Amino acid sequence: MSQFLVGARAIACKLKELGLIKEDDPNGEDKVYHWVKTNRISAGRFGNQFITTPEKLQSDAEKLVP
Repeated sequence: MSQFLVGARAIACKLKELGLIKEDDPNGEDKVYHWVKTNRISAGRFGNQFITTPEKLQSDAEKLVP
């Protein structure tokens, strides 16, 4: 069973682990919002928060890196 990443902050933290967002970048959550809005990251909604799984995020991250 997969765990879920709920919220832009949790997704941004995982993207930092994957190296797509710099550790000291204060706009990490804004990047998540932009990437979801432009369909670069597939995330659903849980109330007013984004939700995804680490596996799905890993797959999307591989598409973002040239």
